[in-house]
Amino acid sequence: MAGFLLDENALTATSTGDLTQTDLNTLSNAVPAQCVGHDGGLSSDAFLNNPPACRFNIAQLACNGGNAGACLTPDKIQAVKTISSGPTGIFPGYRAGLGEAKIGSNWPAWLTDNGNPASAVQALLANSFYQNMVFPNSGWTPTSHSVAENYAKSQAEVGAIVNSVDPNLQPFKMNGGKLIQYVGWSDTGISPQNDIDYLNSVTKAVGGSDETSDFYRLFMVPGMSHCAGGVGANAFGQSLNGPNPADPADDILSALNRWVENRVAPEQIIATKYVNDTPPQVAFQRPLCVYPKIAKYNGGSSTNAASFVCVRVDDGQNAQNDQNNQNNQNNQNNQNEQ
Repeated sequence: MAGFLLDENALTATSTGDLTQTDLNTLSNAVPAQCVGHDGGLSSDAFLNNPPACRFNIAQLACNGGNAGACLTPDKIQAVKTISSGPTGIFPGYRAGLGEAKIGSNWPAWLTDNGNPASAVQALLANSFYQNMVFPNSGWTPTSHSVAENYAKSQAEVGAIVNSVDPNLQPFKMNGGKLIQYVGWSDTGISPQNDIDYLNSVTKAVGGSDETSDFYRLFMVPGMSHCAGGVGANAFGQSLNGPNPADPADDILSALNRWVENRVAPEQIIATKYVNDTPPQVAFQRPLCVYPKIAKYNGGSSTNAASFVCVRVDDGQNAQNDQNNQNNQNNQNNQNEQ
């Protein structure tokens, strides 16, 4: 909620009171153009395969006198930076969501509401939360306190009731529990980085990554919005089934059942993108990998999940570096022979 409030205030602080659809289109075109195809995915993807690998500098979109539709004014650049970073030390921001080529289909609902950010979902939730649960009957407004003050007060008043951040899952693990968590990289409802942060806190609490993966696995979904939707492969048994809804290979609930009953831990889940998000016509499929692995294109049909392999991010980078080193060595050998 503190992050939602920060985003609302960042948007209303711009001279026009919001990011326009033209502004969102500018972001949608610029980020994927720089990064898509360089993170293990395909150059034809409409989303980032591994958003943290994208080092996009939004300052390059700054207008040099007037907004011509392909640039952003300084106050709008600052708003995007604020939304991307989140309230420091409180909650992560939404940088990863910038990597979707159709950011305009997700950000208006949650953040901008086509020119009225105070009516977007984030603001509606945050304002209601602070007005009715944290500062009831006090005349609270989104700007009457700092974000830090709002956060501290909410922690004191309702944190013990509504927070869900306890990393000690040892009792759950010792009781034989298994947990599969998934989140869309383009989620604008809950920052995807928050899921990663929670996994890291659990890993520290239970004694390491091996101990954690015995009962808890996280799957990051490229191009998926809040729980579903988005331009990526977004059907895997959560709100929309893949072609084989009872198959643990592409149904996340069946995979959980098999893990509990047969002790077969899921290494990947096949996700499906349907044409217009409506079964049965399949547009393409991709494997979802156990974090921190990502799906890397390995050759073959671009629509077939079998054309991708799950690799650790550092493994993929090392493989690319090895290839670059080999190419450099070959070039040097050719020069020597000449």
